[in-house]
Amino acid sequence: MLDRYQDVVVFTMSGFDYYEHFNVQKSLITHKPVGVNFIVGSMTPNTRHMTDDVKKIAGKNPTFNVVTLNPWTFVPEEYETYEFNLD
Repeated sequence: MLDRYQDVVVFTMSGFDYYEHFNVQKSLITHKPVGVNFIVGSMTPNTRHMTDDVKKIAGKNPTFNVVTLNPWTFVPEEYETYEFNLD
């Protein structure tokens, strides 16, 4: 999809995962980068399905994100992460 519409799609965000990270999306045809996806953290403090490696990175505090987009281009201009400290 991004191969065809990479000039139209300016921002992708998906979730959830247990910690924030980026994923470079590559063309299925040329294997060149065509986009970046931001994967947001989890809103749940439930850690029972996490592997030990993920627990070291993620912890148990839920997060949410606020993204301010340019109203004409929809390109992100500001990004904030908020974390609920359950400790």
